[in-house]
Amino acid sequence: NVGLVGNWLGCWKDAPEDGGDWSTVVLVLEDDMEVSPLFWRWLKRMWGHYAHRSDVAGISLQHQHTRGSDGAPTFHVDNGNEPYLYKIPGSWGFSPHPVAWARFLKWHDAKTFQGYEPVDLQFKGKDVITTKWWKQMRRRGKDPKMWTQWYMRFMEDNYLFCLYPNLPMKHGFAASWNEQGEHDQGKMANKRSTPLQADWSPHCDLAPPQPVRLDFDGSKMSGPAAITKNRLPTFPPTPAPTPPPFTAAAPTDKHSADNSTVGGRVASSGRCDLVGVNFIFDGIIYHHQKVDKGGKMGGIAKMWYNILPFIIDVVNKSGGQVTNCQVRRFEFEGAHNVMCPDLSHVAHMPGDKKVFWSSYYRGTSDACFIHMVYDQIPERTGMGHGRHSEYWPRIENLKHAAGFLSLSRATTDDMCELHKMCDRKYVATSDNRVSAVFWPRPKDAVDAFQKAQG
Repeated sequence: NVGLVGNWLGCWKDAPEDGGDWSTVVLVLEDDMEVSPLFWRWLKRMWGHYAHRSDVAGISLQHQHTRGSDGAPTFHVDNGNEPYLYKIPGSWGFSPHPVAWARFLKWHDAKTFQGYEPVDLQFKGKDVITTKWWKQMRRRGKDPKMWTQWYMRFMEDNYLFCLYPNLPMKHGFAASWNEQGEHDQGKMANKRSTPLQADWSPHCDLAPPQPVRLDFDGSKMSGPAAITKNRLPTFPPTPAPTPPPFTAAAPTDKHSADNSTVGGRVASSGRCDLVGVNFIFDGIIYHHQKVDKGGKMGGIAKMWYNILPFIIDVVNKSGGQVTNCQVRRFEFEGAHNVMCPDLSHVAHMPGDKKVFWSSYYRGTSDACFIHMVYDQIPERTGMGHGRHSEYWPRIENLKHAAGFLSLSRATTDDMCELHKMCDRKYVATSDNRVSAVFWPRPKDAVDAFQKAQG
């Protein structure tokens, strides 16, 4: 007897991390489940449409009624009865995505070896309902035995969702009889959780190309659309080409590293495998500029506001995670948003390998530190010299850097001339002029600035 969690995690130990040839689809049904006679037809149809989406952790057959933010049984999705994506996995008739499941098992093994428990899953600074349940059981001296909490933590870190049916009248393709078990006292026994779909109605055919994505409170989430490859109306789908395996390496020491420590080997498709890599972004600029979401931003804050969502999307799709290390609360969708007023927190953050970069010149030796360099103002203009200037951290933290990203070609040239950082293997240049965000201000604005500065 391996217990509830052991049964779930052991049901598909050989899940193919590359998706395999889709000759096998796993569906987990607990012993108090009942299914609609249409369940297999609908499940095959959904996998045929969504198998190659980058944000799908699995498909559930159940009607979902729980709001994850607070546990209220009033969860409702008003989208014309189309299938939708939600941050909570539905355990009543769950079919895991092979790629997500294979990576989850590796992640789970690593986390449990480290002694980690998923008690930090929150929504807007408050514990989600499953985190509350976990902590309540711990306080009572019980083992939580909640595989769903583990999977939710993994889903949150990797921007993954569970696909659900959204049939009229709260119908589902699977339902529970709520018999007494590990997490059920049997108070609802002999009562089916929801009605089962008996007829193949037009709603069963619905499969929108971009299903709505819902946060823990049921609110709609915006963000870049997921990549869908080889979308097919039939099943099994033909798997998308898979990049060769990649392992991101840690820097050889705290002062130097090869480019491969950050980007790794890029497959011909342009994708990397970043599983286990935590990219930590230091949002100190929003503290310096006292910026709240929606407020007026200076140039650097505006730049990161426009660039970081694309970085988050690429990293998540490649199996890594992005942690937004906040000093002032300024969250980014798709990132793991945490408060860290000082960088001592970096050493304790998750990730087999960690890459750190700061929005404004802070540095750390507790990760592979990529130093973002915007300009050489004190060196070139004489402004802001000395240890108490806002520019001093850039100079002081040169010694911690494993590599540099320069935000202009002129800055790259200055790095070489002024600091002898001339090896382009360690200094990459991002020519940001291609974005309208960085177009020069009108001439009258430039003239006014110059006049004010003397």
